[in-house]
Amino acid sequence: MARGGGITPLYETITLDFEADRAYGSADTGASDAPNANPWTHRRLDVWFDHPLLSRPLRVPGYFAGNGVGFRVGKTWRVHFTPTLPGQWIWFASFEQGDLLNAAPPETSGNRIPMPVDSGMFEVGPVDPAAPGFQSMGAVTWERGSSYFRYSERGQGRFVQAGVGSPENFLGYAGFSGAQDGTSANGQICCCKQNCFDDCRQSTCANAGDGAPNFLHRYAPHVSDWNPGDPDWNANGQAEQGRGIIGALNYLGDVVGANCLYFMVMNLGGDGKDTHPFMTNGGGMDCPSSGSGFSPAHTLNYDVLRMDQWRTVFEHANRKGILLQVMLAEQEACNIRWFGEHDPNGGPRNHMSLYRRLFLKQMVAEFGHLLALRWNLCEENKSVASCSSGPASCGTPATLLTTQFTPQELDEMARWIRAWDVMEHPIGVHTEPNSLDLYGELLALPEDPSWLSATSLQIHGENGRGNEYEGVVQAAQDLFDQAGHRLPIFNDEQGSPSGGLSSDLTSSTSSADDRRRRVLYDVLLSGGQLSYYFGYYTVSNGGGDLRCEDFRTRDQALRQMSFARKVMEFVKIWTLSDMDEILVGPTAEARFDRPEVASSSQGERIVIYYPALKNQPNSPIQMGSLDLRGQSGFTYQLVWLDPKLGVEVGERSELQGGQILPMPIPDLNGDGVPGSSITADTDLLVLLLSRGPTPLTAD
Repeated sequence: MARGGGITPLYETITLDFEADRAYGSADTGASDAPNANPWTHRRLDVWFDHPLLSRPLRVPGYFAGNGVGFRVGKTWRVHFTPTLPGQWIWFASFEQGDLLNAAPPETSGNRIPMPVDSGMFEVGPVDPAAPGFQSMGAVTWERGSSYFRYSERGQGRFVQAGVGSPENFLGYAGFSGAQDGTSANGQICCCKQNCFDDCRQSTCANAGDGAPNFLHRYAPHVSDWNPGDPDWNANGQAEQGRGIIGALNYLGDVVGANCLYFMVMNLGGDGKDTHPFMTNGGGMDCPSSGSGFSPAHTLNYDVLRMDQWRTVFEHANRKGILLQVMLAEQEACNIRWFGEHDPNGGPRNHMSLYRRLFLKQMVAEFGHLLALRWNLCEENKSVASCSSGPASCGTPATLLTTQFTPQELDEMARWIRAWDVMEHPIGVHTEPNSLDLYGELLALPEDPSWLSATSLQIHGENGRGNEYEGVVQAAQDLFDQAGHRLPIFNDEQGSPSGGLSSDLTSSTSSADDRRRRVLYDVLLSGGQLSYYFGYYTVSNGGGDLRCEDFRTRDQALRQMSFARKVMEFVKIWTLSDMDEILVGPTAEARFDRPEVASSSQGERIVIYYPALKNQPNSPIQMGSLDLRGQSGFTYQLVWLDPKLGVEVGERSELQGGQILPMPIPDLNGDGVPGSSITADTDLLVLLLSRGPTPLTAD
């Protein structure tokens, strides 16, 4: 039953396979209400896992797995479970049938079907410190009141996100079974964000920019990053189809140190129209309609082989230290309609229809065992306030359903996920630009949204000063602190589509230098975390949010982000807070505003980021003075870091606390003349580390 044998290391996934009473598969793709029909709806496998330290057994949902090795016809049901406690575990399984039972609430019972084996036990040993990725650190979890996720294996510090938010259609990959790209009726892909309406049927895309018909990712530049022994598979009649996407993860995790990846798992009717978990999509890739052959059955039957391939990719990402941010819905009305209008009983939109309930539960059953995963309920979900004038005010044709979800609907979706997700992965929702209204509405719900464990902010700040990012992050912190609901503040999108992070191949106002000086440290030293959004650019300019094929096109920015994350981990940023008042007097501001300062509560660790040291090429160097009067008795070691190159520069020196003193001008190039190499393009990261009783430790 369990794959492998003997003692399982802590945090290693256990997989159990069960044999059903008969074979299912292609003959059962219909959505019949008969008890012996669709295996995804009318049969339910649950496995309870129990341990002496648990107050009650953990109920884990299973799923139909075809013949168990990727073929869509078979009698195999499967469950994955990742133990988070060492010692002896016991399990017992229940296999039942009933009308739409698998999408029914957990308390609903069905008719029991006997299985050859329905119970067992296994032994879990200690954590393997040499295990890859999160297997040596444990699950990434949120504790209420904390601004950072932590690892379940204590002593590992906190998770500080520094990842990539593009391409959002990362799974629109030609190497997956049945991969297909979608185009609109006029032959243009509906992915442009400029010069066309949200609903692409109203207008052709005047400037496709990041999109073009018949495009699927291949990640060919990353095939060379694939290593012997890495996962690989055959698909669509071709061999070695896993190497591009697996190589891309190797590059992100091993080369540039990105630790988060944001992507869609169902974008039909949205921007990319190339990613979904279903066996077929007879309604096409855009808005579902009966006239195009759409049937609700298309969202009730899941592609066994493609889900196996997705899971292989996700597990490899976790081994590379990459947390997966799984986006469950897209903002476009057509995407919402794939699940929202197809209730068997008819009537108005039902946001928690049979189809969406099954989809959300299936995602938990397939991927809920992963150690590092964050559910994101919807992209760019508008607040009620922004839609107060009706659907048209949300940029949606009045003939279509209102886009996205109300706070009450989001709450129901999250609670449904929580009912099945025993690992209680963090849940959040992505917002419209520069707005916190949706979060305020969620916090005002009658029942505490205890599931809300992460923000997902979209901040458009490219036309103003750098402190716009700091301002939104701090406003979000204040909002949640005032509600007694402190949580991590994630900035998952920066700038409009034309202002996302550009590639190293182009000269742009959204370059790596700009993002570092105006966004990266502004967010991190304000207590936020982030993933870089790539905007919309042509493939020749590195691609963007839909067509980035090569992450090396953002190599500089990703390496600089990884260096920043390591510095934040070193100084234990989760123990620091914004303390701009430590730096007094005139400082260079240029277009990036004042420096960012963060300090521990006693001032034993201080971090200062200077986005500029001069306002103009011929301006004097302005670094201000340090007000260390509150740190009497501290002796500081002053460390200079080049945030662009990711190295220490200049000579270390000592400063005494208890006074106001000018910030020394550093000799960065070692020529004996302080400031001789400083230009208007120089930025600098400064650490003040006390030689006191507080050592730098991981936790």
